[in-house]
Amino acid sequence: TSINGLANLTTVGGDLAIGFNPALANIDGVNNLTTVGGGMGIYFNDGLATIDGLTKLSITPDFWIMIADNNALTSIQGFSSMSEVNSLQIIRNGALEHLDGLASLTHVHDGLELQNNNALTNIDGLSGLESVGDVYLYSNATLCQSLVDTFTDMLSELGWSGSRDIHDNADC
Repeated sequence: TSINGLANLTTVGGDLAIGFNPALANIDGVNNLTTVGGGMGIYFNDGLATIDGLTKLSITPDFWIMIADNNALTSIQGFSSMSEVNSLQIIRNGALEHLDGLASLTHVHDGLELQNNNALTNIDGLSGLESVGDVYLYSNATLCQSLVDTFTDMLSELGWSGSRDIHDNADC
């Protein structure tokens, strides 16, 4: 139910996975983390409502993030200081309505994937992107396709030429 025992952890040499803990309410136990050598996966934590407090984390261009299957997740503010990642996947987080915690993100080198986030209505948190590789935005039941089109138009104006898979978002 808690990862507070990791409070003194500052460095992880490889990937960090926080998963399969349905009673986990927060990830405050890794608030002192400054370096992760690979990437971070936060998945299958049904009670996790917020991801915050990762402001000390230094991100390298090879860093990847996967946030998936956290049914109560409503906020990803913990990534507010992140400016670039290799890849970002946000998948099947049923209560996540917005991506405001990603407002500082300017570069996603490989791929950006948003899929099956059924409460997602706003992707303004991605408006600071200057470059992105491939884009996969689909099956977000309440995300208006018109917002997705505006987002991809913005990327095209920046010279984006990556592949795309965009479908089955809301008709509004």
